[in-house]
Amino acid sequence: MYRKRKKDTVTVILFLFFATLYGFNASISFNTLGEQEIIETHQAIIQNKRVSRGRSTNYYLYLSEWGEQREGKSVSISRRTFNSAEINDPVTIRVFSDLLGIRYFRVRVNED
Repeated sequence: MYRKRKKDTVTVILFLFFATLYGFNASISFNTLGEQEIIETHQAIIQNKRVSRGRSTNYYLYLSEWGEQREGKSVSISRRTFNSAEINDPVTIRVFSDLLGIRYFRVRVNED
């Protein structure tokens, strides 16, 4: 009897965990179905860049202050963007709002 109750508790906890994970990912996916609307555009300067290696490789740019960011901010970017970026290059930051009103931003290195 005790083992069955313990097994049922573990099953419920695992179900709730995976249901929450699924719900979060479903809302993010649903959010991208709508039209992407650019609500703000900002300019910043690349102050530094770094690569973080571990299980995966991540690329970061440290940007000067922009928009509501009153301090420099480290942003994760693609390897392609990282390779085309140099310190002191200007970048454009576009802030988007999607179907659910969730805001996110994308960084693009300005072409000369």
